Amino acid sequence: MGEALIIWYLPEHITHLYYSPVYATLSPGQKLAYNRLHACYHCEICAFLEGELPRYYLKAVAAPRIPERLRREAQALADSEKRHAAAFRALDTVKYTRLIFGGGGLAIGALLGFILRGLHR
Repeated sequence: MGEALIIWYLPEHITHLYYSPVYATLSPGQKLAYNRLHACYHCEICAFLEGELPRYYLKAVAAPRIPERLRREAQALADSEKRHAAAFRALDTVKYTRLIFGGGGLAIGALLGFILRGLHR
């Protein structure tokens, strides 16, 4: 394997398939491809939550009788979440680019085929 293909994005034990019997049957390349896909999923979830949740708590603190200090703090948190969401989206873009153009595409395709075949047994 080349140097770029041995970089794990997440510890194996925090990926979903790690605890399933099928994970032990994957080749090292398939495990790495799955790890990278799971990392992309993780970034997408973080970007989604940090991008979507602020509108709900900002709406809640806009209610009458909410102290102005709480409104300011909620807005500061929302601004911070917006920066975090942008960072996760940027990180996700880098990861997808490496997966697709960095030689990981074929391994990912093979892994997804393997998983889908296992699901339809």
